[in-house]
Amino acid sequence: MKKSIRSISIILLATVVLAACNLVNLPGQPAPDMSSISTSAAQTIVAMSMQLTQAASVSTQAAQTVTAVPEQNATPTVEPSQAQPTQQATQPGIPRVEITPIAPLPCDRADFVGDMSAYDGSNFYPGSYFTKTWRLRNSGSCTWTTDYDLVFDSGSAMGGPASVSLPAAVTPGQLIDLSVSLQAPLTNGSYQGYWKLQNASGARFGFGANSASAFWVLINVGPTPVPVNVITEPTEVDVISGDCSLVEISPPVNTQYAKGGDFDAKWTVRNTSSKTWDKDDVVFKYVSGKKMYKNASSINLSKDVKHDSKITLIVDAVAPDSAGTYTMTWSVMRDSKHLCYLSVVIKVK
Repeated sequence: MKKSIRSISIILLATVVLAACNLVNLPGQPAPDMSSISTSAAQTIVAMSMQLTQAASVSTQAAQTVTAVPEQNATPTVEPSQAQPTQQATQPGIPRVEITPIAPLPCDRADFVGDMSAYDGSNFYPGSYFTKTWRLRNSGSCTWTTDYDLVFDSGSAMGGPASVSLPAAVTPGQLIDLSVSLQAPLTNGSYQGYWKLQNASGARFGFGANSASAFWVLINVGPTPVPVNVITEPTEVDVISGDCSLVEISPPVNTQYAKGGDFDAKWTVRNTSSKTWDKDDVVFKYVSGKKMYKNASSINLSKDVKHDSKITLIVDAVAPDSAGTYTMTWSVMRDSKHLCYLSVVIKVK
């Protein structure tokens, strides 16, 4: 600002001097007094210089006042070094989140939930018949239709069929109990058979990594019962099992009883078929395992059971006279068709 005032003063001084030098005498008039003109010009320049200096001083004070007390709504000036980072920059203290794409679910995959009968290490007498039931979950993205099968894969077949069609469609996320009728070998020993699922195109699958693991049945055959090593206790949850689903079982798996002790085997089941279970057409019948029931091997239903209704089935039973682990399996049947298999497993001490 001071530099600008000094420049203006110099220009004004030069202008006045030139104007004074260029004055001419008009005809009939006396020549001007040059010393008087120079003095007047100098005084004029000094006065103007003082006015300009005072104006500059006032402007500087005003500027300083504005800078010291900015207006309330004014936007402060931000130096380049204080500029806020752009949105792309990572601000300190804010974690960086990276999104990893989720691999899509395979079409066919199963989860093994638990054994429902013939638990690992169960003992059977040579040649005795029994039913193995697995509880599985459809953990893939495709529905298992009735064109899917339960198939024998490897190991000991134990007299079982090569394949069993699924009794009902199973959508992703649903549970199903799949059963197969087997016969214990005639020679004492330990036997294990592996099973898988097979889709309509003939491709086999199971559970675990790449859906490659088979689920199995593992039993001991011999006159002396062998203790069960691994037991998976079933949960009280509705599962798809053709025309019937298991809701609750009692006593819990591996409940201990004294030799010859009385107990009630109790199952609560739901009619998941589209038809009413007529008490004159549907029966509850013993099919395999240790015969621990006291009375008849076939029991009529106490009432008709409509679609999606439940009924509790009870069998009076007695524990064997020898220590060990025992399985008894019954079935809800219409004519010769098994609607669902129901088992009880106890220990005798």
